[in-house]
Amino acid sequence: MVIGGDYDLQEVKGTKDVDYICFTDRGSIDSNGWTLKQVPLILPKDPFRSSRDFKIRPHRWLSGYYRSIYVDSSVKILIDPRDVWSILMPNPSVVFGALNHSYRETLVDEFAAVLKGRLDYPETLREQQLHYQEVAGPSMLEKPVWGGFLARRHHNEACVEAMEVWFCNVMRYSRRDQLSLPTALDVLAPHEKNILADDIRKSEFHSWPNSNKPKPAGYTVRGKSRFARLKDYFRRYGL
Repeated sequence: MVIGGDYDLQEVKGTKDVDYICFTDRGSIDSNGWTLKQVPLILPKDPFRSSRDFKIRPHRWLSGYYRSIYVDSSVKILIDPRDVWSILMPNPSVVFGALNHSYRETLVDEFAAVLKGRLDYPETLREQQLHYQEVAGPSMLEKPVWGGFLARRHHNEACVEAMEVWFCNVMRYSRRDQLSLPTALDVLAPHEKNILADDIRKSEFHSWPNSNKPKPAGYTVRGKSRFARLKDYFRRYGL
């Protein structure tokens, strides 16, 4: 997926029975073996949230497939994707496979890292964290799930429900989707998810990151969010 900026695509080689598909809003990029599919953005002024549509809801965008593996554009696949599938999805009851975030101990730590890195607005993060502490307190002390490598039986009803919950949370709260992924995975039964403890930087089947390109404009935030500015406006004029 290449949305909202100039990202490198990691080179892939043709593999039997595997289609490499990249959704993009770019006019021209080096495909490196991927099939490019140019797509419209649901929020043209917000490419970061728009990109989550393609990442989170493959049931909408890959209707002709019953299983999929999402990889971040800076993730390099080291082995046959069919073998990756076998690792992440070890039996037919598993509908979601991923990796734990190997250098965040808790979801609270992930919130702190996003705040420190200015990856979203403080008021947005504060509201989201308070909400999760009220409705899903124990999850805040668990390891977060890394969003860079996801395997899904994406037409499974339980998986679709979980992904729609995830997407709603990203639209409502922070665009940093790793913050809301645990809430979505609470929808699934324990036997329906397989979260591995490998190092997210290097495993037997992937390496990350593999791009030296600068982050696009808007990757970090400054000042107040649109909602905070709107509240200030209403307060100033007594509305």
